[in-house]
Amino acid sequence: MSRRAAPRTTLTRRRTDPRSFHELEAKGVEFAGDTLDTGVCHMALFSDPDGNDLMLHHRYAPYG
Repeated sequence: MSRRAAPRTTLTRRRTDPRSFHELEAKGVEFAGDTLDTGVCHMALFSDPDGNDLMLHHRYAPYG
């Protein structure tokens, strides 16, 4: 009998203070690539020690 892998969960934190990226890097968090700038927001992807995918998100452009 084969076992299925547990589903992966992605958690997004919105309105993240941009300093959070640098604070996490200083604590040893390894991000999956560079911070993405979409023209309206910054996003940074990383995984926690249990393998859960996480994303920091900071929208800098005004809504509307």
